[in-house]
Amino acid sequence: MKRVLCMILTLVMTVSSTAFAGSIAVPNVLEHPGDHRPVPTVFEKSKSYDDLHFFPMAADADTTFNSLTGGKVVLTNDDLFYEGATKEGTGKYGKVEVVPVEGMPFDKALRFTTNEVPSGKSAFNYRIYPDDFEAFRSYKDYDMCIAKFYVRNIEGGDFDAKTNRIYTYFCEKSFNTKVPGDNRPYRTIDFGSEWTVAYVPVQLTHAYGQYGYIFSLNPVYYEGVIEVGGFELINYGDKYDYADMPVMNSYYKGCEEDAQWRKEAFERIDKYRKGDFNITVRDKNGNPVPDAKINLDMYEHEFDFSVAVSDGLISKPEYRKVVTENFNHLGAEGHFHRRDVNEDENKYFKNAEAFIDFAKNNGINGGIHGHALLWDNSITSSYLSAYKDVYQDEALLKAELKKHFEYMANRFGDDVTVWDVSNEDGSRIGGPTCTFKNMYGKEFLVDLYNWARELFPDATLMITDGGFNYKRDFTDWAVENLKPDMLGVQGHASYASIPEDAIKTLFDYYDRYGLEMKITEFDSTNIKEDPNYQGNIARDMLIAYFSVPHITMIQLWGFWDSSSKQGSPRLMYKNDWTIKPGGIAFQDLVYNKWWTNEEGTTDNGGKYSVRGFYGDYDLKINANGKEYLLSLPLYKDSKNDVEITLGEKEATAIIKDTDTKVKVVISADETIPNEAMVMGEYGEGNILKGVTSSKGETIIQRNEFLIGEYERKNADTELKLIVLGDDIKTSSLK
Repeated sequence: MKRVLCMILTLVMTVSSTAFAGSIAVPNVLEHPGDHRPVPTVFEKSKSYDDLHFFPMAADADTTFNSLTGGKVVLTNDDLFYEGATKEGTGKYGKVEVVPVEGMPFDKALRFTTNEVPSGKSAFNYRIYPDDFEAFRSYKDYDMCIAKFYVRNIEGGDFDAKTNRIYTYFCEKSFNTKVPGDNRPYRTIDFGSEWTVAYVPVQLTHAYGQYGYIFSLNPVYYEGVIEVGGFELINYGDKYDYADMPVMNSYYKGCEEDAQWRKEAFERIDKYRKGDFNITVRDKNGNPVPDAKINLDMYEHEFDFSVAVSDGLISKPEYRKVVTENFNHLGAEGHFHRRDVNEDENKYFKNAEAFIDFAKNNGINGGIHGHALLWDNSITSSYLSAYKDVYQDEALLKAELKKHFEYMANRFGDDVTVWDVSNEDGSRIGGPTCTFKNMYGKEFLVDLYNWARELFPDATLMITDGGFNYKRDFTDWAVENLKPDMLGVQGHASYASIPEDAIKTLFDYYDRYGLEMKITEFDSTNIKEDPNYQGNIARDMLIAYFSVPHITMIQLWGFWDSSSKQGSPRLMYKNDWTIKPGGIAFQDLVYNKWWTNEEGTTDNGGKYSVRGFYGDYDLKINANGKEYLLSLPLYKDSKNDVEITLGEKEATAIIKDTDTKVKVVISADETIPNEAMVMGEYGEGNILKGVTSSKGETIIQRNEFLIGEYERKNADTELKLIVLGDDIKTSSLK
């Protein structure tokens, strides 16, 4: 079993110990370490896929613009390059040049190269002055005017989101912030590598514009290269107000309530994330039990819905509560990075150990994601500071890296189930924040992956990169030569994200490399101030990721706004622990739409069948005036044919993976303190797993479930179970 059998054996204490001094004790949320997590159970919406949360957003900017009529173009793209334009900050912060453009309704554009990000929003700019043109000066009071232009990212920008940003304004020359009616003349525009149309409206008055008007482009957020072209100023007269104008960053392709991609995604989810569960109930003599009442209640997903936590898990009770309620898998925000030459002095490692212990004791049993054994960054960054004295000698550097890998295997090897062996290799190679591979080539990584395979034999090893920007030539080489078990795909969502495109890319990755994938670092990178947009993109990216059958984990990169003073890309909770639209969407999907609770009765043959999401289930059976309770692991790679035998006080279940491979579940008599259980083999076969309590505690004083796995040579091999308690009980099973 994935969750149950990864727990400790019943003879081992659940409170983990460590050879490293100074471990941190974190208060538990659960009263008993093996209790079910208290997952969300109250929802505003039904389970129907037709009943989703859609949070209000403005209409698509292009659609709104196209609905406007009667506009007069008073300035064109050629006017953007007139002799009266000014530049500020060039030389110090970057440069501005005119470049040709092909395939667009304009033939030239401004290219901005930002070499250094200035501290002020207007320190690096390009400006034109509309009052220099007679066509503009003829405006009347309260005419609505729009600056329309195209913009695209060439290189650089936000590394995670793969977008760039420009600050622009169309306002009066003295920068009077008291704009009549609205402040939209001051806009921040986000965009990706494709040409994006931007709109900046202003309502013109002679009083407001007594000193004249200015249109300014300010590429001041990121180092990189962007282009701006297709510029127009359009005057619509006084027939429109600000409420009629296009709103930027208000819409993404596929956000429509009836989007076809979403319907297809839900069809894949039902096909690949659910299975047929067939339950047959018999009495101790092997006779079918008809009309037995069946309640099948899911209490955990097989799929990993993970979160990378911060130190708030240690210091904040509400943080611990929310993590336990929402996630069945855990990672950390950088706590596994090396930061010190003497690794015992790394305080983050102690915190990571506390996170691991918390997961064990609070029902978060999906696994632990280690990020990362190496993040090849700038040599001046804290993540490489431990190597600054050896990095110029490849042999010394590799010796130090191997020592680090060995240290991590010794300290975390028994607990971390998934490792990012290296992070952001392909997307950083050749750039300023990639030291080792730039010096020694990509072949430098081969030894690292060989060490990881030797030192972490039971862990899943990933090469993880920046979302949907894997460099094909590098990844082709990496998959062939590094042989990772999976690909890690950073799931940062942004204003440029299109769910349908993400799905296509993930299928393309699988078709090309044949590797399953985990989504890491899922947040809304540059969507910080608009919680409704954030909630909608969170909903749709969750649906997109979960619909790809080759994805085995979705990990949120944090979930809580740590500050109340500004927005953040965290998807689920505000600083005061009020749930955000993204959190509402997450809970509705994960614990409502994708959660199975069914009931019914067995037929005359003692059979009951249902289709449900793969996961862990409590099965309650009422038959012949008695009630039985079992915990069933119903997972994707199993046949999930369940044969149940009802005894006097307990029930036994055999769950067939194949005709010869089975899982065995016994409900324990709660009056017997079952300190251990031994599963004995009588006949040819192989015990696959040691027997463990489903609730993970050493001494069982209440109703518990004991689980083991067994593979027999043929379907007729007899299996006997021995339960040790106050009495010895033997049960023979076919």
